[in-house]
Amino acid sequence: MSISTQSLKPSACSGEIWEHYSIPAFDEGHKPILEPADNIKSNKYIIDSNCILISKLNPSTKRLWLPFCASKKSVCSTEFIVYKPNKPEHKSFYYAAVDTSAFLDFMLAHVTGSTGSRQRTQPKATLSYPMPNPSIKSIESFCYFADPLIEKRQINEQESTTLESLRDKLLPKLMSGEIDVSQIDLTQLNNHLAELSLLIALSKQFVMRTSSLHQGNSIKGSPDQKPISRITDMAL
Repeated sequence: MSISTQSLKPSACSGEIWEHYSIPAFDEGHKPILEPADNIKSNKYIIDSNCILISKLNPSTKRLWLPFCASKKSVCSTEFIVYKPNKPEHKSFYYAAVDTSAFLDFMLAHVTGSTGSRQRTQPKATLSYPMPNPSIKSIESFCYFADPLIEKRQINEQESTTLESLRDKLLPKLMSGEIDVSQIDLTQLNNHLAELSLLIALSKQFVMRTSSLHQGNSIKGSPDQKPISRITDMAL
């Protein structure tokens, strides 16, 4: 993997709407904010759906994000480290490797800052983390399993965001009587909610499964394979 620091100032793109992945947005609901570029005052990193974001700010509070990037105008806070896999098709493997207690401990061991409330991990230091080095076949097998589940989770998050937006727009109209729902057939709505519940359950199973896989051979590789010295040495 490599670290991307390509940046821009969205406020220079007056009148445009940008998809903004910020620390507050993660903390408030793990959803990016669509906002006018004029409202985003400071420089931001340019990102796409092949990126993996992890907060360097106060790493003891874990903030790991796979951006969906529904828009081509997507940016994130410079408080995130933006990892880009050398091979995007192996992103799920890298995500699982970063989403471990060992990686978190490594980040905590490379923080700077005089106060506990404003500590930051040095991004370049994370590139020396000894990334697991299984065979290409093992990585591809893992991604074959993980990719569809990650996609389902991201689709579920997008649908949840859409439903929340509709709720916020429609609820005041329903309460005021401006919209009449007395003639609506609720059967189809209940079926859709059941599908959403299934997607949520699958997402939870994925989190539990990947957590267990972190300790298994699909991540660590076979017993005769050793971690390579640095993330940047990965030839993937």
